[in-house]
Amino acid sequence: MAVVALDTQTDPATGVDATYETDNYRAGELIGEWARAKFARNSVEPKVAMIDVSADHITVDVQRHNGFLKGFGIAVKGPKTWEEVSDPRIVAVGVGHIALDESRSTMENLLQANPDINLVYTVNETTAFGAIQAIKAAGLSEQITVVSIDGSCAGIDALKSGMLHATVQQFPKRMAELGVVALVDYVKNGKKPTNAGGKAATDAGTVLITSDTQAGIASIDVAEGQEACF
Repeated sequence: MAVVALDTQTDPATGVDATYETDNYRAGELIGEWARAKFARNSVEPKVAMIDVSADHITVDVQRHNGFLKGFGIAVKGPKTWEEVSDPRIVAVGVGHIALDESRSTMENLLQANPDINLVYTVNETTAFGAIQAIKAAGLSEQITVVSIDGSCAGIDALKSGMLHATVQQFPKRMAELGVVALVDYVKNGKKPTNAGGKAATDAGTVLITSDTQAGIASIDVAEGQEACF
């Protein structure tokens, strides 16, 4: 028997023969690198709010959160947990449970406590949309840069409108294709699926999408991102 996982690593990773997923740490790192470059270019002191899934330290949440911190130039305390850091650039951390209304409420509360927030990291685009609603209602759209991860068609529309400023696109269709090909190969040839290079998972790819390009940060434009959105 062969077992593969899609989208998220099992814990431990050896629970399956192979995993096909987004490199979520790298996705967070990409969006952090872009944000760091943008604020450095404009000589603006960042005041960052981060909205995660939950306080339960689930794998994807931790990987994206810590990847963002690394990309932004902030030391990560531990690879399997996300924790509030002492860096003054991070002024607030909240959770939205990937729910539009809860993410909006969380953003409202963060803004009330920290009205000088000028950069919001969100774990995914549903969270981003809730945060954007709160930011717009507070009249702070011009002050705050919002970044996220997904690359959905709704996210691309938010980029077009200027409410979302950058996102990292993942490729769920490619994950599924890789998994199906591996299982078909096993059925036909008896070759068990394995992760490339002996890693814990096989990366299905990520790419940064933005209309606001930064020197030294690879990205594609919104039109190209539209072609692969889901």
